[in-house]
Amino acid sequence: MFDSLLGMAGVVVPVVAVLLIVILILATGYVKASPDTAYIISGLRKQPKVLIGKAGIKIPFLEKKDELNLQLIPIDVKTSSAVPTADYINIRVDAAVNVKISETRAALRWRRRIS
Repeated sequence: MFDSLLGMAGVVVPVVAVLLIVILILATGYVKASPDTAYIISGLRKQPKVLIGKAGIKIPFLEKKDELNLQLIPIDVKTSSAVPTADYINIRVDAAVNVKISETRAALRWRRRIS
């Protein structure tokens, strides 16, 4: 009876170890993006996966996660010299501009162009 328990332990222990490794990989690869952040997961996939306001899994060491802020970004704009307009009037600009990246999939899609 003791020999049969040792035989079962020899089978159960590697299975449990493999399950623990899979659970550890899934736990370390779990990512959750907030609604104002886009996570772009790339690597093994042909098309990068974009997560906005939802969760996903990336494979550690094989895939890369990039973060893109989708909030309003204030930018100060100043010109050092006069700039001519379409009506040939020289103006100097001192303004604050708010820029926001679009959240649509078409706007976030990125293609690498090989020349």
